[in-house]
Amino acid sequence: MKKIFNILLATAMVFGLASCEKDNYKAPDAAISGRVLDNEGNALQTGIGQSSMSIRLKEYSWSENVNAIAYQNLNMHQDGTFVNNKLFAGHYLIEPYGGAFFPVTADSIFVDLNSGQTTNVEFTVTPYLKLEWVEEPWVNKQDTLVYCKVKITRNKDPKTGKDGPALKQIQLYVSHTNFCGPEGDPNYTPAIIDISKRQDGDVIELQSKPKGALKYDYTYWVRVGACVNDTYKKMNFTDIKTVCRKDARDPQ
Repeated sequence: MKKIFNILLATAMVFGLASCEKDNYKAPDAAISGRVLDNEGNALQTGIGQSSMSIRLKEYSWSENVNAIAYQNLNMHQDGTFVNNKLFAGHYLIEPYGGAFFPVTADSIFVDLNSGQTTNVEFTVTPYLKLEWVEEPWVNKQDTLVYCKVKITRNKDPKTGKDGPALKQIQLYVSHTNFCGPEGDPNYTPAIIDISKRQDGDVIELQSKPKGALKYDYTYWVRVGACVNDTYKKMNFTDIKTVCRKDARDPQ
């Protein structure tokens, strides 16, 4: 028994020493940053994280079997920008993916990310929808709810000239922070509304959640999102506005 114990102890010591060997891989210090623009040259309005799209990367440096390489996804900022400064140096395929825009696979970019350096990239996509403020959001003095008017227009496929998918839903988001979108405050953000293809080009009026009266001296962030009936059903957004109850006005 003592002999078996000594053998097991020696084996454990060997594995223990092996696990203490110094990692000879250099920490990832290559960086990438960039932005996504819409077809009119404006910053594409997105949700934070991967709630409305992502930038995906595939590194081709370490394997000739491209099917064995997994994608990495970068999170988005609300203004269509993205950044990651903890990537390994290498040769990457980069593309916008899974968003509320016409497919852009042909616009993928191959870049070399170098250790200690930042590589900047830029994409232009055609969103399914264009959302415009017809009248900026305001607070109604009578019921202290948020109201707004937006116009929603479908874009055409830039490659085929055909209409995109049919309209599906629209939603007003109200938040007590500047992170406004699907992260909206449920106390004020109303339920999503179904819309039809016949409302393409219409002006749509929206209001915040009934019984969701705004606090007097607080600032709130407001945004509208809408989606089409495609695979992902992700939102296109307006830019973000602010409202305050102390600036409430009489109903029109």
